[in-house]
Amino acid sequence: MKKFTAALLGLIIAVSCLSFSGCGDKGGFYENELEVTPDDPYSAIVKQKCETAKKVWNRSGSESKFEQRAEDIYYYLYDIDEDAIPELILGDRRATPDKVTITDIYTSVDCKPVKCRNDRWWYLENVIDREIQIDGWIKTTFGNKLAPNYCFVKLGLNGEYNFMYALYQDGDKFSEDRSFEGEVRHNDNLFKSEFEFYRDRIIDGTLPGPPAIELKWSRIDEYKSDTFKIAVGGRSISEMTDIFEELTTENATIPVSEFAAKYANMRIPADDPYYSVITERCKGMLDDDNEDFREYRNVQNYYCLYDIDGNGVEELLLASDQPYDYWGEENKAYGFSNDSIYTVKDSKPIELKATESYHEFGTGVLGYSCYDRTIYTNGVIRSEFGNKYEPSYGYVRLVDGELTEPELLEYEKGEPYWGMYSNVPYEYRHCYVKDGQGQTDIVTALEYMQRKAEIEKDLVPVELDWRPLEEYGKK
Repeated sequence: MKKFTAALLGLIIAVSCLSFSGCGDKGGFYENELEVTPDDPYSAIVKQKCETAKKVWNRSGSESKFEQRAEDIYYYLYDIDEDAIPELILGDRRATPDKVTITDIYTSVDCKPVKCRNDRWWYLENVIDREIQIDGWIKTTFGNKLAPNYCFVKLGLNGEYNFMYALYQDGDKFSEDRSFEGEVRHNDNLFKSEFEFYRDRIIDGTLPGPPAIELKWSRIDEYKSDTFKIAVGGRSISEMTDIFEELTTENATIPVSEFAAKYANMRIPADDPYYSVITERCKGMLDDDNEDFREYRNVQNYYCLYDIDGNGVEELLLASDQPYDYWGEENKAYGFSNDSIYTVKDSKPIELKATESYHEFGTGVLGYSCYDRTIYTNGVIRSEFGNKYEPSYGYVRLVDGELTEPELLEYEKGEPYWGMYSNVPYEYRHCYVKDGQGQTDIVTALEYMQRKAEIEKDLVPVELDWRPLEEYGKK
């Protein structure tokens, strides 16, 4: 009788352990049913994932086996596309037992979950790792662990999943697939240096590319009915959508803000050589209907007076915290940008612009597409433009109030050249003026960096004294 009782008790314990906790070390899994709420676009998805994983838990017998078998059992909420609504990132340990790997990503469209995925560039053979970089790019490492391949996609608004390129290696051979004008083009002739450059998304030829975000995983059975609401600061999904639309609507009428209002009381002496320049900018920002100065209206503006060429005349440099894009219109960022430079000729302010031969090179040297500019002590002005992670550079020198002919080092990626697509995934270009005409030479990456080093040799950057624009004219 005692033997029978002991055996029965042991069976009951075993069944209970298997049914309710899987005999794991952390207790039960999904013991409290998740409530699906209308203001949480992901609650139904998480609930379904929990219910599916619960079945695996009951069959696993141990925590470790459960982790090896269960799909999508970890989650993290993070706003990848910067639309004020976080995406639901799911992961598990099936492919990589030593860490959680991203398996799925959902975004919210009209308060409904939408899967962000293109099967061709997501279901890759033998996924080793997957990371989300701070600019919305997703990097997947796959294939052979000793010589892995890489795939890069860009997550856009409303779940838009944009394939960028994939890199492959096989011994000493390197190749790529690359998105170009809606098509995927293959290139078998990739150099190892190019493979490494794109793999690491090198900045400026030397620095590592954008870092990966830190994913702070939680198990899906820890997801609660208020998890999403807490993640968006207690606001409803409709409120978050309204906030994003207000921030991004291009044609919205922007009222005069506190930033622009402070320019109304500026007092600039009429004999100031830059009186007309400052006055035009301030009046433009105060006029809601003036589209020319719309982008400056709700951001801080700055000025600096500095004699760039050492001829005794101080140039006026204007700047603001402007929006600019890195990888396309949908991924804007804000940063300090010097947008214009003026000098004085015949007692009149003149904006520094390039000569006629310059137009062929775009607006990078002294144009509004520039997102960084450096002034050097010998009058050289360097503008950085194009792609932030693979920038182009423009150089020009101010001598006695006149600009020399420009010289550019351009990095063009995946662009047609003279109307024809080059099988090489990008081109390095050296642009300069010869006999009054713009010239463009295709150069190697090494020649590109060598020329950059030659131009910048012995240049000493100036530390400019930037001040708020509303302080102009104050002593």
